[in-house]
Amino acid sequence: MIAGVMRLASWVFETATSETSAGSRAAATAAAVIRSPTARRLAATSKSVVVAEGDAVTLRSFAMPSTLAEHATRLNLAAPHAGRLPPLIMVTDERRLPDPVPAVAQLRAGDAILLRHYDTPNRQDLAVALARACRAACVKLIVAADLNLARTVGADGVHYPENLIPRGTRRPATANMLLTVAAHNARALNAAARVGADAALLSPVFPTESHPGSAVLGISRFVALVRSSPVPVYAMGGVSESSAQRLNGSGAIGIAAVGAFRGKQIDGRQKERADRSPPFPIS
Repeated sequence: MIAGVMRLASWVFETATSETSAGSRAAATAAAVIRSPTARRLAATSKSVVVAEGDAVTLRSFAMPSTLAEHATRLNLAAPHAGRLPPLIMVTDERRLPDPVPAVAQLRAGDAILLRHYDTPNRQDLAVALARACRAACVKLIVAADLNLARTVGADGVHYPENLIPRGTRRPATANMLLTVAAHNARALNAAARVGADAALLSPVFPTESHPGSAVLGISRFVALVRSSPVPVYAMGGVSESSAQRLNGSGAIGIAAVGAFRGKQIDGRQKERADRSPPFPIS
């Protein structure tokens, strides 16, 4: 009997063969039938082992916790715009993440970081340093509320808070750049579509540390807004490794988060790179 399981990133691949000549054809056939639909269903949510012995083939699986990055990737791959938009966006915060540059090491190639830090002195200097770190890590940089600054530092995108979404029906001059907006309701999602935004960051989905006691959308309302939204939607607000699993099947394009990044690695594959970086402040 030979049984195997291989885990690569967020995907689980199962293999099974039999050493017995009598059971080889039955085992191989059954394993092939099991592998195709089951591997997709269990990908990133469980570890599964196909065991073939004689004519008997069994599938044994057990729960395997997912990182925030894996949750985001699973959402991104399931969405209609898979691959075009980053799965995970780190959103900077002056209080909880004063210096976001070293935190880039927590992200994977293809993820993004959204620079807010609206009131930080020398914001342009911070943007320049962040752009350099992002280019080295193949991470996308999105600058909030300042298209000129985004262009100056060669950012990959620009973001507008809900109250700063441009008026009119024409997309701002953001050729070859991502355009994202903040949203808290259906009206803002429609405004995002009106200006040609690539995606909206919809919040707060869950209770947040930054605004304790504030009203939240909740998963049911969030899903309803996502499914009726004219633009792709990121889940933001209180999204952590534990709460992210509730987003499965929501239709969200990915995850945008602030507090979930403080002082931890989101993907074990980045640990070595992060260990070589100076520690970032933790509030």
